[in-house]
Amino acid sequence: AVFAPEIHYDTIISLVNDPLMGYVETPQVICPNGSSVELKAVAYDNYQFVSWTEDGLIVSQEASYKFVSQSSRELVANFEPVVTYFTVEATPSMGGAGTISGAGQYAKDETATLIATPNDGYEFVGWCESMTGNSSEIKEINL
Repeated sequence: AVFAPEIHYDTIISLVNDPLMGYVETPQVICPNGSSVELKAVAYDNYQFVSWTEDGLIVSQEASYKFVSQSSRELVANFEPVVTYFTVEATPSMGGAGTISGAGQYAKDETATLIATPNDGYEFVGWCESMTGNSSEIKEINL
């Protein structure tokens, strides 16, 4: 009689959190238990890979995830939009004349609100350079 070891196969299923943001190169792998497996997640333009999760827990933060198959698994490649940030800077034209609040980093499509507050003995006259034509002490900039 001739005997051979029984081979157990694992099924690895790869899903994506949003198919508009990216894809997995091989969405399903069937392999012998103990095999080396590599999954590759690819983000579309304006999106980025975040993590691989299994049952809601992060198992890797690399787009290329390598592991040895021990059982059947279902993994999710998670993507998110790339966020562009802008730095808004503002300084008074004269030192000691007042302060400007609201400068900092803002994400694309956010609104930065700058507020000019004059010190005693000074008055707010207006914004200069690219913000001409606005005499309000509060300036909103849509990014």
